[in-house]
Amino acid sequence: MLIKIGYGVYFKNNLLTLEIPLNMEKTYYRRLHELLKISPVKNKMCRLGRHGDGGYVMADAFRQGGIAYSFGINDDVSWDEDMAKRGYDVYMYDHTIETLPYERSEFHFYRCGIMSIPSVSPHMETLENLLHNNCHMNVNNMILKMDVEGAEWEILASMNENILARFDQIVLEYHGLLTADGEMEKLIYSALSKINSTHKLIHLHGNNMGIYMRLNDKVIPNDLEATYVRKGFPRIIWSNSEVNLPLDIDEPNDLCRPDLILGKWNCDWK
Repeated sequence: MLIKIGYGVYFKNNLLTLEIPLNMEKTYYRRLHELLKISPVKNKMCRLGRHGDGGYVMADAFRQGGIAYSFGINDDVSWDEDMAKRGYDVYMYDHTIETLPYERSEFHFYRCGIMSIPSVSPHMETLENLLHNNCHMNVNNMILKMDVEGAEWEILASMNENILARFDQIVLEYHGLLTADGEMEKLIYSALSKINSTHKLIHLHGNNMGIYMRLNDKVIPNDLEATYVRKGFPRIIWSNSEVNLPLDIDEPNDLCRPDLILGKWNCDWK
């Protein structure tokens, strides 16, 4: 088995010379692939957010006057601004910053992070409690964006399916796929199974700012940007077309490096 990691670094026969704790079990990647199969759509796709890192590809199936939740802001509100331009009020959460880079009337910022279970910390909260605090528990057809640097696995795995099903589209970044081991593998399986119970994956994009692995003919990034749509979302038209990634509207996270070619992602892995 020939494995390529990163840019131009090769490993053969599982003999590693870099101190990167990569998961080398092929059964893990086959299971991962099963849980990350893409359901193509005929809808027009659009990219929201700034060039490079911070943009997400979504289905162009938005509702005027909707509500979006955005977790993980840092210094970038470009996705949030594009959602506001489409008529959405955006509820924005990040416990690591004091204020937003700039304001809009559609922005509602809280210095708070998201976590899987209720916390005594005033700066961490569950999504369910945030929806309750904002009087959104009975609101459907919302949109969720989440880039929380690895916390997404525990959050998704523990989230109530009724809460997930309130979101028409979910865009998020998955972190640490190559370095998972033991209990983390189980957590990843649980999180992906949970979101697959309410949504279908319609797009993936590999983050070229981190490491990746080439397993035979497949490129597997450590970090993946994923777009989901709710099962039964009436604005989505499903397709039987072949998936070939990246799309023309995708952009590399690091604009100075070539994008990762995921290719015919749905094809069986050897």
